[in-house]
Amino acid sequence: MRSAYTAILDKPSCTFNEFLWRCAKAFSPLYHMRDEDMDKPPTTPPADSYDAIRLAEKEKELAEATKKTPLEWAALAEERYKKDMEYYRKVLSEWEKTTQIFDAMREKVIAWAPPTQDHNGLKVFMLEQLEGSIRFNSKPEEPKLQNWETLRAFEIQFLKDGIAYHKGKIEDNEKSRQKCIKWVADLKASVPLP
Repeated sequence: MRSAYTAILDKPSCTFNEFLWRCAKAFSPLYHMRDEDMDKPPTTPPADSYDAIRLAEKEKELAEATKKTPLEWAALAEERYKKDMEYYRKVLSEWEKTTQIFDAMREKVIAWAPPTQDHNGLKVFMLEQLEGSIRFNSKPEEPKLQNWETLRAFEIQFLKDGIAYHKGKIEDNEKSRQKCIKWVADLKASVPLP
């Protein structure tokens, strides 16, 4: 059975160079061409724009954050606290319901008398499952209102960390891209394009 790579061999005049360059598209340096016409000559891998876009966004956010006044930071802290409390009340309600369900079932399992000693393992297993779930069903912690200085310091550091991360990713991606370009160039020097 022919693959997308070997289908070219149906052409009697297919050369080694044609077959090699078709197969080269299966490798990382030409992976960006995987969905393109198999006969299309290799192209330079495009630069990844995701991290550049995110970097620009983070730099803009940092510039805006450093311009905020203490009153704006205090208002933001209050707004976040209100949202956190809303979420906390919802999660707490779910936790209370789950705790009641687990506790009620645990009492039923404790009260259950297995029909034979061969069924004791089932009771033990049921209790282990409930106790494990109860142990990891921890009560949510009530949020606290952050003071504006703490919030400002955290947010600015978070944005700076994001900027450093995206700068690093851009650098890593470009190194990888240059390695791909070199791989293709070395292959072209060895086996010319058909």
